[in-house]
Amino acid sequence: MKELSLTERFALIGLNGKESEHWNLAKHYVLKTIAVASYLEVSYDSVSDTWRFDAGGIHKATKKKRMKAVEKEITARLMKKHMLRKVKSLLGCDLFYNGNIKIKEYVSDSKEFENQIDFLRAEFLEDGPVSEEGMILVWLLKNSFCINEAFSLPEQSKIDKKIGEL
Repeated sequence: MKELSLTERFALIGLNGKESEHWNLAKHYVLKTIAVASYLEVSYDSVSDTWRFDAGGIHKATKKKRMKAVEKEITARLMKKHMLRKVKSLLGCDLFYNGNIKIKEYVSDSKEFENQIDFLRAEFLEDGPVSEEGMILVWLLKNSFCINEAFSLPEQSKIDKKIGEL
């Protein structure tokens, strides 16, 4: 598993299969959550092990213009590391071929994607403590509505139960 920031780890999971060229609701929620993750990373003080953030900062981070900038930044970093790429969507090939509409989607490196999901499965579905990073990643997945892409309903129930026990 390569060394990735929290934002990169979430983006790798959240952007996988999302349309890259056009704005849609699913992508909106993922980008909003990526923007929050990026803001949280900047707000963390590792020396004192505290978070310094406020509602105004989160509101500013989730404005559409800022979310687009964060998308460009995070996708560029992941593409440079060869962990994310844009490919032609099969939907574009089938539905919009005659209309000359090009649809591309993000595709995460399958090995790294599985590593991230396996990390979360180990944290939440096996006995043992849950790390702060694992807790934040699951929270990001839930708030972006991507949790269903990573975990089945029975697994989600186990995760909720483990979180409730903390």
